[in-house]
Amino acid sequence: MVRMIGGNSMDISINKGTNYQMSANGVNYPSIPDTTGKPVGRTSLDNLLNSGLQGIITDRYAITFGNVPLSDTDFDNIMYSGSGGTMAILPTKMADNGRKVVDLEALDRWEAANKELRSMGINSVYDDTH
Repeated sequence: MVRMIGGNSMDISINKGTNYQMSANGVNYPSIPDTTGKPVGRTSLDNLLNSGLQGIITDRYAITFGNVPLSDTDFDNIMYSGSGGTMAILPTKMADNGRKVVDLEALDRWEAANKELRSMGINSVYDDTH
C-alpha cells in the first residue's frame, strides 16, 4: 500500500557565497512514515524508497546527489538518518546520459548575465546587488 504523507511548505534559499541567491519552493517532512504509518528509522536510501517515499518520489531514477544521478548501487550506499527530509524543486538540465539532473550552474549564469547587463549600464529589476 502506498501511503501519502504531508509536509510543511517552506522557502529555501540557495547561496553559493556571492551576492546572488536563488529561492526555491520546498516541503519539509519532519518524519517519513512507512506503509503502516510508523516513522522510518535509520536505513539505506533504497529501503527508505521502498518503505515510505512512494507518495513523494515517483521516479527513483530522477534522484540526484547534487548534479550526479544516482544508481541502484548508490541507493544501497547512502544512509537515511531517520530525521525527515526536505524536497525542493530546483532548476534542471539534461546530463550527457540523457537523464535530468539539478543544474547547479544556473545561479552562476544568472550572476554573469546580471554583471554583463550592468557593464552596459542596464540594471535588471531582479539584480539587487548594487
